[in-house]
Amino acid sequence: MKIIRGITLLIISIGLITGVMTIPGAAVTYNNVSSSTVTVTTLDPTPPTVAQTLYGVTTSSTSVRTGAHLNYSIYATMPIGYKMNITGVAGTFYRVTYNDRTGYISSSNVTLITLDPTPPTVDQTLYGVTTSSTSVRTGAHVNYSVYATMPTGYKMTITGVAGTFYRVTYNNETGYISSSDVTLTVNNVKIKGIDVSNWQGTINWSSVKSDGVQFAMLRSSYGSSSVDPMFETYYASAKANGIAVGAYHYSYATTVAQATKEANSFISKLQGKQLEYPVCIDLEDQCQENLGTETLMNIALTYLNMLKQAGYYPMIYANKNWFTSVLDDTMLTSYDHWLAQYSTSYTYTGTVGIWQYTSTGTVKGINGNVDMDTSFIDYASQIKSLHLNGF
Repeated sequence: MKIIRGITLLIISIGLITGVMTIPGAAVTYNNVSSSTVTVTTLDPTPPTVAQTLYGVTTSSTSVRTGAHLNYSIYATMPIGYKMNITGVAGTFYRVTYNDRTGYISSSNVTLITLDPTPPTVDQTLYGVTTSSTSVRTGAHVNYSVYATMPTGYKMTITGVAGTFYRVTYNNETGYISSSDVTLTVNNVKIKGIDVSNWQGTINWSSVKSDGVQFAMLRSSYGSSSVDPMFETYYASAKANGIAVGAYHYSYATTVAQATKEANSFISKLQGKQLEYPVCIDLEDQCQENLGTETLMNIALTYLNMLKQAGYYPMIYANKNWFTSVLDDTMLTSYDHWLAQYSTSYTYTGTVGIWQYTSTGTVKGINGNVDMDTSFIDYASQIKSLHLNGF
């Protein structure tokens, strides 16, 4: 134990004594009992904050004691989901005020919430859109009561982050919603990127980085089980040079059964990796073009739903004609779009997350032509905040 000379400490015996003593040196006695038989508990009067307001929420009903040890008597029971301010720390106990008196509760029965009053922005405006109907709670924990339900597709401003919850204003009240039910969008971003496969051969990723490329979409696989032979190399080298990466799978599926097999194969290739950009299904092959809208939509949604259920941020790639004439784009509004339209601007009227604007770009470190992309969303910040894609 740590003995502090000249400090008055709270002393709790192992079932023998209680009291307060002044410790003049490294050894003490109390009623002829040696200090070797007692436990010394020091009280830190400062709550365990960082730079934000900290509070606790009980995860189960917990005893409130008169002192910071199990030998102290219980004067109340705090219910599950109770929110309290923590005014100090004493060993494994938190000091709180309950029923208008000072008490101590076991830290094992408390979840701490650190509230960052600043929304998780980069240099742009951040807002969220619900991906499903979600409960709006009075506090940042599932034990808090639900005061409203926010519908799917609702756009809100995020004013703070508390653990896995976002702080919002809804129905003129401050509320908290689970981050797992929200897609974040950052405005006014234009991030330079590329997409590559083994056709690009050996890439000098340091040179790519020096040319201003901030993200790369890597082909991981194609068909039912084929792996791009450069995927692992590209992934490791891009990450080592500070380039954010996403992944895509080129599909040949013509049935839902084949799509399911391909999606499982795709997911298996991503295991153990952290991807800052979306994982994308690439639909463009001629074998799929005449399948009919219903079949193609079943294939597309099979992919997207499986990726989402596996904990990834899903995206769909297609050209303008496919989005507007081959697929039913009204069924894809909840999924981010990677649009291929080669021009100085695009005429597709839907929402675009990434735009592939040429297949004949040039970038330092890559021999020959390469697909060039612009991201309109800061996916790296968004995906990390949502704890998706391995984060």
